[in-house]
Amino acid sequence: MASHSATTSLSPADEITIDSCHNLVSSDASEFNDHASSVAKGHEISVHQLAEDEDSNHRPVHHVPWALRRKHLLCLMVMLVSMIIALEVTQYFSIRNQGLATTTQQIHYLWTYGPTAVFSVLAVFWGALEYQTKITMPWKLMAGSPRTAKDTLLLDYISPNPIVVLWKSMRAKHWPVLVSVFGSQLIILVTIISTGLFVLESTIVQQKEVPMTVRRFDDTNFDASLVDALPVLAVSSIMSGNISVAYPSHTNEFIAIEPFAPVRNISGSELSKAANVNVFLAGLDCHLGHVANVTMLAEDDNWQLVANLSDSICTTNVVNLGARYDSGNATIDGTWKTVGAASLQSCQESGSVGSGSLVLTFAQAIKPKKKPPAFYEKGKTEQLPMGSFEFNATVLFCTPTNNMEQALVTTNSSEAILDVADGHTGSMLNLSSWDMALAFNNSVSSATRSFTNRDDLDLAAGMAPYDTYFKILQAISPGDTADYLNPNLLEADSRRLFTAVWAQIANQHLLSNTTQVDVGTYRVNQLRLLLRPVTSYIMEAGMVALLICALVMLFIRPIVPDLEGLPSPGRIAAILARSKDLLSTFKHTGVQSKQHMEHLILQHRYTMDSQLDGNTVTIKELRSFPTSALPSRSIKWWRPMALSVWMQVLLLLLPLAVVSSLEITYHISVKHQGLSDVTDRGYLHYTWTVIPALILTIIKTLGQSLAFSIEILDPYLVLKAGSGTAKQTLFHDYLYQTSLSRCLSSVRFGRWAVLSVSISTLLSPFLTIVVSGLFEGQPVAQYQRLKTDAVDHLTNFDNISYQNCEEYGWEQATLNAANLLIQQAIPFPEGTFDDYIYPLMTAVPQNTSTTGVFNASSMFAITPGYHPHTVCEALDPSEFQYTLRNDGSNDGTYLPNGEPYYYFLNFTHPAFTGCDCSSPQYTSTYCTTSDLLSLGVKLDPNTTVFQETMDVAYAIPLGWMKSKGWPNSSALAHSNRQCPNITMIYGDWDPQSNTSVNLGGVVCYYNMEEAHLNISYALPQQTVTAISSMNSSLVQADPSCWPFSLYSINDYLANNGTSSFDGLFMTALNRSDEKTLSTPGNADALAGRVSKIYDTFLAQYFSLNLRNTNFTTEVSHVPLTLVDNSRQRLFQSRVSTSILEGLLGIIWVCTVIALVLFDSKELLPKDPCSIAAQASLFADSDFIDMIPPGAECLSDKELAETTPFKDHLFSLGWWEKEGEAEKTFGIDIGQAVSMGQGDTRWTWIKRLLGV
Repeated sequence: MASHSATTSLSPADEITIDSCHNLVSSDASEFNDHASSVAKGHEISVHQLAEDEDSNHRPVHHVPWALRRKHLLCLMVMLVSMIIALEVTQYFSIRNQGLATTTQQIHYLWTYGPTAVFSVLAVFWGALEYQTKITMPWKLMAGSPRTAKDTLLLDYISPNPIVVLWKSMRAKHWPVLVSVFGSQLIILVTIISTGLFVLESTIVQQKEVPMTVRRFDDTNFDASLVDALPVLAVSSIMSGNISVAYPSHTNEFIAIEPFAPVRNISGSELSKAANVNVFLAGLDCHLGHVANVTMLAEDDNWQLVANLSDSICTTNVVNLGARYDSGNATIDGTWKTVGAASLQSCQESGSVGSGSLVLTFAQAIKPKKKPPAFYEKGKTEQLPMGSFEFNATVLFCTPTNNMEQALVTTNSSEAILDVADGHTGSMLNLSSWDMALAFNNSVSSATRSFTNRDDLDLAAGMAPYDTYFKILQAISPGDTADYLNPNLLEADSRRLFTAVWAQIANQHLLSNTTQVDVGTYRVNQLRLLLRPVTSYIMEAGMVALLICALVMLFIRPIVPDLEGLPSPGRIAAILARSKDLLSTFKHTGVQSKQHMEHLILQHRYTMDSQLDGNTVTIKELRSFPTSALPSRSIKWWRPMALSVWMQVLLLLLPLAVVSSLEITYHISVKHQGLSDVTDRGYLHYTWTVIPALILTIIKTLGQSLAFSIEILDPYLVLKAGSGTAKQTLFHDYLYQTSLSRCLSSVRFGRWAVLSVSISTLLSPFLTIVVSGLFEGQPVAQYQRLKTDAVDHLTNFDNISYQNCEEYGWEQATLNAANLLIQQAIPFPEGTFDDYIYPLMTAVPQNTSTTGVFNASSMFAITPGYHPHTVCEALDPSEFQYTLRNDGSNDGTYLPNGEPYYYFLNFTHPAFTGCDCSSPQYTSTYCTTSDLLSLGVKLDPNTTVFQETMDVAYAIPLGWMKSKGWPNSSALAHSNRQCPNITMIYGDWDPQSNTSVNLGGVVCYYNMEEAHLNISYALPQQTVTAISSMNSSLVQADPSCWPFSLYSINDYLANNGTSSFDGLFMTALNRSDEKTLSTPGNADALAGRVSKIYDTFLAQYFSLNLRNTNFTTEVSHVPLTLVDNSRQRLFQSRVSTSILEGLLGIIWVCTVIALVLFDSKELLPKDPCSIAAQASLFADSDFIDMIPPGAECLSDKELAETTPFKDHLFSLGWWEKEGEAEKTFGIDIGQAVSMGQGDTRWTWIKRLLGV
C-alpha cells in the first residue's frame, strides 16, 4: 500500500504530510509515540503491529545526534546549575573569609588556569551541539510543511561566520540555530571574562577560634633572690625617657599578661592577636609613719642620719637615711639638705617575716653651727641626738599587693599590648607581700652599680645623700626633690615605679610553660586569593543565559524522525536516488555556481516524504512554475574565505606577531620592573586579563576557521585525487568528531593536512587557558633619592684623646641601655644598631609630595660610622704555665686548721708574648724584657672553682704577682703578637691537694673599625632595621680613651656576680650552668659571648662620646633613598610566556603544513554545505541507480556496507556520459576523465617534499 503522497497530485498550495519509515521507533518513546500512532492510523495498522515489524526486522533504534540527546542536555543543565552554585558558594566564602586561601605568586597557575579550563571543556560539548543543530536544521524544516528552497535545500548555516548565522537565523526565526550559536558565543565571552575571576591581593584577615598556646602565671617555684637588675633598668630607662623604646614584650607600665601564640604557624605578616588570658597587676598600699628616733653622725667633712622608723604598729631597726658632704669644716649656710632611703623592714613586734613592709623615708636636715675646732676632730665621729639639729621627714610604710584578672588582651606582632578589655577576677597567686617586697628590693639593689656615680665607687656603702631607690625616682620624675616631703607625691611615684617593675618581674619570673590550649582571634596581612565580584556576576549572568539556552534547546532541538544518521553526502545520495523529480532538476548542475542553483530552484518548495511499503524516504519537489535554464557562463571555482590569500597571510603573520610581541613585552617587563602600574581601580584589571584573552581567542577562531574549511573539503580532495572509498569520503564527517578522534582518524587515512589542523584545534583551547596567567601584579620597590640634614657627626677616632673621651664619660641612659641590650630586653637606642655607631639625621617626610613617593615604607642611607669589634679567642689550656703557693701574710687570716686563708696562683701563657714588660706598671719584680708576663689570681680554699677578669694593659692587680715571669724562647720568637687588652681566667682546683689546677681562659683585643655604613630604615618610625659595612678599616686612638682603662667592665654591669664568678662571667653564662661554658670544648662560645658584651658597651659608650653637633662648616647633608614597597606593577610571567610561545609555534607550524599540503584550487564550484550543492554533485552519477530502495533508512554503518558504497571507489571530476555531448561534473564510481588538477603556488613545495 502506497502512501497518499505517492497517489495524490499536489498543487503548490497543498501541504504535505510527513511519514516516517515503517520500521522506525524512537529511543525516546515520549518523543515519537504520537508520530508513530498517527502513522499507524493513516495506514490502518496499529502501534503494536509497528513494533512487531520493528522486532521482526531487528532494526536499530532511532538515531539522535549525541549532543542533542535529552540526557546529555539534562547533564549539561545540571553542570551549569552546579557551576552557578559553586560560583555563588565560592563568592560567599571569599567574602566571609576575606579570600579563599593563602597562596603565593609561584602557584597562581592553579587558580588562573582553572576557570578557563572548565569553560574550554564546556565549549567542546556546545560546539558539537551547535554543529549538529546547524546541519540538521534544513532537514527539520523539510520534515514539516513544504518550505521554499531558501529554507531547505539552499539553507546553509555551516559555512557562514557566527555573526551572519545569528542574523540570518533570527530573521528566518530558526530558533534552534539562533539559540545554539548564541550559546557558543556566550561561552567564548564567559571564557574570556573568566580569566579575571581570581586575583591575588594583600588582605587583612581576621581568623576566629584560632587555637592558642598560653604560658600561665605560676608562683610555685618563685625565688625572689633570682630577680636581677633588668626590671628596674628597663622601667627606669623607659619612664625617664632617656631611652626611647617600648616596654618589653607582654608588659606595659601597669601590667604583665600571659603570653599566647597560635598553635600552628599562620603565614603572612602578623598584625595583632587576641585571647582571654590572665593579667597581672601589682600595687602598693601605703600609710604614713613617723621617725621614732634620729641621730646625726657628724665628722669633719660629712654627716649622715640614722633613725628608727615606726607606723605605730611596726618599729624598724636603725636605718641609714643618707649622708651629705660639706666643704672642709665650714659652717652650713642654713639651707636645707635632703636625704632619702628605702628599706625593707620586718615588724619587730609580730616577729613574722611575712608582715614586713617597704619603708620609704625622705628627710631634710640642717646641721648645727660649727663648734670650736676641737669639736670635730678629723677621723672622729660625733653623735648629735634628735633635737640638736633641725629635721623633718616623710615616712611611708607600704605593703605590696597583687591582683589577677582574666581579660581579652590584644597584642601586636612585636608582642606589645594594644588593648585590654574589662575582665573578671581570675585565679589568684599565693604570692606574699614579703616576697614581692624582697624581689623588688633585690632588683633595686642589683641596679646600684648602674645608678652610682663613678666618684662613689671607692666610698663606703651608704655614703650618699640618696640610695638607689631615690636615684631611680629622680630619674623617672625629675624635679625638686624636696617635693617628696609631700607624702601623696612620694606615694604616687613609688606606686608607679613599683607597679611597672613588678610587671617586668612577673613577665620574667612568674611564667611557666603549659600544655593548655585556648582559642583566640588572629589578624594577619596575607597574600590571599580573592574572587572578583563583578567578574563573578558577569559569569553568573552568562551561565544563567546559557542554562536558559540549554533549556530551550531541550524543547526545540531539531530532531528529524526520517534520518537514521547525520546527513552525510552518502545519505544524501541515497535519498536522492528515491527523489526522481529532484534528481531530474539537478541534472547537469554539478559545475554550476550557487547563484545558478538559486535561480533554478529558489521558487520551488520542498518536503520530505516516506513510503512504508517501499522502506523509502524521498524529498518531494513542488514546483510553482517551470524554470528556464540560465545561459552558460564560465566556470568560477569556489574557495572558502579561510583559504583565501589574505586570510592565509593573516594566519601566518598573526601568530608570529603575537610571539614577537610576547618576547618584547616580557623583556620590557624585566628591564623596567613591570609593564605598568596596577591601580586599585578594579576595572583596569580587565585590561590585562580580558584583552590578551581576546587576542588569543581571535587567533584560536581563525585557526578553527581554517580547520573547519579543510575538514569540510578534505573528503572532496580525496575524491578529486581519485579512487576514494565511500567510508573515507561520502560517509566520513570530521566535524562530527572530537579533536582527538580527528587526529586519530586522519592518521589512519593518511590525511596529514587534516592531522595538522586537528592538532592545531586540539591545542588552541589551551591558548585561552594559559593566557589567563600571562600577567600578574606584584609589589615592586620604587626608589626616590633625596637629601636630609645631619643632626650630628662622629668625631674622628684617630684624633680623640683623654680630654674628650674619658673613662668618666658614661651617662645613666648609656649604662642602662648597654645592660638591657645584652639581655635583649630593648631595641637599640637611636644612633646605634647591633654594634654599629652612625650619625643622626632629621626626620624624613616620606608622605609629602616633595619626595615624589607617597607611600614609602623604608629607606636606606650610606654614611660614615664606626664598628667596635672586640676580638676574643679561647686560650689553649695546654700552653698555660703556673705556680700555686700559699701566703697568709697578705691579711693574717688563717683557717682553723692553721692553713692560710688564701692561695695565690701565678700563671703565664704565650698569648702574653706581645706584652711589654718594660712598661712602668711592670717592674723587674714581676717580669723583665726577656720574660713572659706573669699574672696572679687569689684562690679561696672554701671553693673549688675560680674566675677573674683582668685588664692586662692598664689595671693589673700587681699585688697578686709574687713570682717573676717565665722565659719562653718559642713564645718570644713570636713577639709580634699584640698584648691582649682583656684576660678572663677561670678553672677549678682541689684545695685539699693544692697542687693541681685546671686552667682555661679567654683573651680579648680592642678593635675599632671605620667604615661606610649601609643603613636600612623602616618608615614612618624611621627605625633602623639593618646595617652592613663597606670598605672598613681599623683605626687607632689614645689607649686611655677606652672606657675600661681605669675601671673593669664589672663596675658597669648590672649583674654583680657571685663570690666565685664576676659579673662578666655570669652575664656571659646568661643563667647557664658555669660548667657548660667553662669546659674546653665550649670555650669558643664563651669567647663569643664575652666579645658581644664588650662590643655592646663600647658601641653605647662611643655613641655618647664621639657624637658632635658642632659643624666646622655648614650642616652636612645625608643622601637618602626612599623605598615604596606598596607600588604594584604588572609583570609578565616567564612560564606563561614560554607556554604560549610554544603553543603558538606549534600551531603556526601546523598551519604551514596544512596550507602546503592542502590544495583547494579547482576543487568545487560552490560551497558544499547545502543539500542542493551536495545533490548537484550526485545528479548525473550512474551509481545513483545502484542504490537499493530503503537504503536511506539504514544507519550510517549499514548504509556504507550496501552496494555500491562498499564495493566501489569514487572520484570527483569531469565525466563523459554516453549519449551526452557535454561533460558533467560531479561524483561517481570509477575514475573521472579529468580531475581539474593544475599547478598551484604550492606545487613546487609539494614536489620538493615528494607529496
